[in-house]
Amino acid sequence: MTPLLQSSSEVGPVLPLFHIPNTIRPGTDPQLSTAKRQQRTQALNTTLSQAALERKLAAAETTRVQLETRLRERDATIERLEADRRWLAEREQEEREEKERVSKEREDEKVRSKKRAANRD
Repeated sequence: MTPLLQSSSEVGPVLPLFHIPNTIRPGTDPQLSTAKRQQRTQALNTTLSQAALERKLAAAETTRVQLETRLRERDATIERLEADRRWLAEREQEEREEKERVSKEREDEKVRSKKRAANRD
């Protein structure tokens, strides 16, 4: 029969010569070690799930910040375009008013010219 432990007369502490699974080691409760293993597995799964959720949260926050930045940039672009549109509308209005004024002056000048010509006759 093969000894399970080294002799105490040899150098060093008494150590097992090979691994004996918990299920057949004397003095251990297989259900207790299974429960501990399940508890450790559950704790690891919980930690991994929490880490995954934290990564998702960080990614979502990064996306939110990027979208808010894009939104602010677009709002600034819209404001600039609206200011340009208002400026162009004012220039167009000024041009129309100037054309009307010039046209009226021509009409007035034609009327005055006709009156002068009629007065000369």
